[in-house]
Amino acid sequence: MEKWAIINDWHIPKQDNRKIALWMKLMKKWKPDHITINGDFDDMEAPSRWTAGTPAEYTERISITTQTDAVKILNDIRKDHPDANIDWLDGNHEHRIYEYVAKNAPALVDYITIPSIFGLENLGIEYQKYGEPPKEKFGGMYVHHGQKISGNAGESVRKEIEHYGVSMIMGHTHRMGNYNVTYFDGRKLKGYEGGHMTDVKQMDYAPFHNWQSGFLIGYVDGDRCWIDLCQFEDNSLVFEGKLYEA
Repeated sequence: MEKWAIINDWHIPKQDNRKIALWMKLMKKWKPDHITINGDFDDMEAPSRWTAGTPAEYTERISITTQTDAVKILNDIRKDHPDANIDWLDGNHEHRIYEYVAKNAPALVDYITIPSIFGLENLGIEYQKYGEPPKEKFGGMYVHHGQKISGNAGESVRKEIEHYGVSMIMGHTHRMGNYNVTYFDGRKLKGYEGGHMTDVKQMDYAPFHNWQSGFLIGYVDGDRCWIDLCQFEDNSLVFEGKLYEA
């Protein structure tokens, strides 16, 4: 049986370092065969339309250009898992760089990309751009960062399932939840929202966050796939029956 780790919405450099350090420790021990980065790995606050016309448009840096933050973490993941299959599905935050360059420097759209900035080819990481159809992974389970948003956990992935008609894993909502539906013909669809691992104190665009922190893991046996939600309670996490503190 193969192991699959799914992460999303770290929003580096606004990440929760304690939770991410625990994830790194657990995964190094667990040894996943597959790792999916399901969008919003980097916050990409600047440059983007959100900072256009403000000093931050010119003074903020893309966090990975100095080989710190996101690139360092990404290289650490590859170093810890040299033989794992790793793929990155863009999120709406990474997509900001494409929108900004297309508007302000269209001649560079083929050069300033997520793969080129992060060196994904050198790291052997497969890439899919935001807005492309969901990617089928294992056992009829599809993955993409997501676009549908509802107010509570599990409701957004229900909308994704209803839209695409397939089982789905998504990020985007910063919520952890699942949704199941069984049809009269015996067909079953499953959906999962993968939470987040941000430092919510730095996520200042909402007065209240109906969010849940955590990540997903999966077990793959041929054409079958089981997904587990690994949710933090404050800084505590139970992983495979054992309690850990971040």
